[in-house]
Amino acid sequence: VDLLTHSEEEVMGVIDHEGGHRDITVVEQGIPLVQKYFTDASKHFLWNAIEDPRVNNWVKHRLPGAEHYLHKLYDRYVPESSGPLPAPPSASEVDKAMKGDAGTAFDPRFMGLPHIEFTWAINYYWRHGKVPEFRSPSAREAFDKARPDLDKVFTRFPSETDPSRDRRLAYSLDALKIIDEKILPLYEPLVKRSEEKLAKSLRGKNSQGQGQSGKGSSGGAPNMNQPQQPQGQKPGSQDGKPQNGEKDPK
Repeated sequence: VDLLTHSEEEVMGVIDHEGGHRDITVVEQGIPLVQKYFTDASKHFLWNAIEDPRVNNWVKHRLPGAEHYLHKLYDRYVPESSGPLPAPPSASEVDKAMKGDAGTAFDPRFMGLPHIEFTWAINYYWRHGKVPEFRSPSAREAFDKARPDLDKVFTRFPSETDPSRDRRLAYSLDALKIIDEKILPLYEPLVKRSEEKLAKSLRGKNSQGQGQSGKGSSGGAPNMNQPQQPQGQKPGSQDGKPQNGEKDPK
């Protein structure tokens, strides 16, 4: 977070949110289901997008005054209304976004990609309490089908405000199982559609380059299933790898 460009309220929202991850997002990396979401960038991206609202609701449950700051933060990245769709991003920009956080991924340039619009809509729904307008019919269809299970995941946390680690782990795994069984099958076709759109866009750009200079540019659409790369060492981690079984998925 850039302290020069974010308001004090937005910074407080970041602190509350990331602190909430450290508090309630508890997993064991030796569990195969957890490994499935740590080693695949597109699955990790989905998990993080749904885990964020669950974390936010936990923070609100534990610290009711935090809601104001969380809303201020979300209004920066997931505003209630948006302008026209900008020019599409390059393949390298999409690849970077897939390994980043919501602040990067929910840039309006990426909304033309169905899987990113789907994850953006999940966070829009949490913040504004309504279904947003979609550009992609396939993303809208997937969201409508996923909505009942999203509501379940958003509230999967202990009722007590100081639960044991075993309780936090159990709820984190329960939430991840719902994602894996109910929401991932709706999301994966959107990833495929996004890859196809990027490939088509790149072919068009290469054709233009050949027409202008006789040479096409190299490269292709990013593989959205590449392993998630560490984005910097976090507290309690070593070489970007979580220790003691706890992980902030951002």
